[in-house]
Amino acid sequence: MKKYEIVKDNFKEVDGVKVYRIRALKDFQNDLLRNKKIKKGDLGGYIESEKNLSQEGNCWIADNAIVRDNATIKDNSVILDNATVSEYAAISENTTIFEYAKIWGSAKIHGQILIGGHAKIYDHANLHGKLCIGDHVNIFGNANVHGLVVLAGAHFIGNNADIKEMGDVMTILGLDTAYDNITFYRTKSETEISLVYWKFNGITIDEFRKELAVVHYNAVQNMESLHYARELDKICDLAEYHFQKETVNH
Repeated sequence: MKKYEIVKDNFKEVDGVKVYRIRALKDFQNDLLRNKKIKKGDLGGYIESEKNLSQEGNCWIADNAIVRDNATIKDNSVILDNATVSEYAAISENTTIFEYAKIWGSAKIHGQILIGGHAKIYDHANLHGKLCIGDHVNIFGNANVHGLVVLAGAHFIGNNADIKEMGDVMTILGLDTAYDNITFYRTKSETEISLVYWKFNGITIDEFRKELAVVHYNAVQNMESLHYARELDKICDLAEYHFQKETVNH
């Protein structure tokens, strides 16, 4: 027996795509939901088609949450509040996506995972294990986050990332006149630290220093640009010290 049906006369359009409310066809329980239980006749969130939400297991979409395109929700996972899951994203096991979180691209999220706030997970990011992610964290590219990790704040974790614990990532805020952030993180390499800053995604610290050297050379007559280049160079020193310390603590 199916656990839900699509309510064809209760819909809205999102970016030109119609999404429809779902309605429970039977009672079932999911401890990840705030009220723990779904009763026959309860309305849920929105889907584009039945492929978005499995009829198996106790997975559910509630409130004003939206799942569309080819995105899939399976097992015991729940999508709540105003969260959205789209494109080819795959959510499974015991994952909760809530508040204003957005998941898209070909992101894969599975395990005991909480993603809330205004967090964004996209591209080919792979999240698994026991994770809690919130605030304005962005995880993208081919980033891999696993193990037991809590991430908050404004981290931008991109290409080549391999995050296994909180000490594997460091973000500094408020740089230069645009008040940009720079995020450093561990990779699968034991020796390389990569970063995300401005147009750079997954570049190593050594590669970034070469870019800074070009700025130094071209900014001799521009003291403001020279100051920011030197500041970033010092921040790279700090990041290298931080990750050396974390390696010792391991």
